[in-house]
Amino acid sequence: MSMVPVLRTLMSQVNRIARPGDAARFWLAQIFLIASTIIGVYLAAQVGFEKALEFDALREQRTAYFMLGALRSEVSDNLGKIDSLLEKFAGRIDLRLLERETEMQTFVWRSMQESTETFQVPDRIITGVRRYYAAVTRQTAEMRMQRISNRVFIKRLRAAADTVRREVLPAIDAERARLRAYLIPRGVSLD
Repeated sequence: MSMVPVLRTLMSQVNRIARPGDAARFWLAQIFLIASTIIGVYLAAQVGFEKALEFDALREQRTAYFMLGALRSEVSDNLGKIDSLLEKFAGRIDLRLLERETEMQTFVWRSMQESTETFQVPDRIITGVRRYYAAVTRQTAEMRMQRISNRVFIKRLRAAADTVRREVLPAIDAERARLRAYLIPRGVSLD
């Protein structure tokens, strides 16, 4: 058996595959069209998903920025209220006025407890504010039940307020500055 007919047959098959007829070209083009459509849709969906995640992260950080600003204002107001209370009660504390005078404004704090964006706030800030509010509540209850003296009450409230001023408020300011530095270059408005 000669190799020439086998080679001719093989070459004709290669030529037929290499230069397909109209039907084969049509189906080959359809396969490439479908494959490229699937790849294009996948890539577009991937980019869209990444943009959606980025947008959601920016929105949460923007909300945390404003939440921290509101929390700082609320805590500062409460510190001022306690300061004026301590000046007013420097001598003898009127137990009848104590409950009303030590009542904290906690609208922002209570709102944060119901918000998922609270988890964007560093825990040292949340813990510091929580401990401050708990200390004021606890010391007020102790004073109202006359378990501690005026001097001890004033000393403990001043210590709690000093801790907030020294640790919590600077932490809030630092976190807001960090968020601002992150959000502004990304085109997020903070006005």
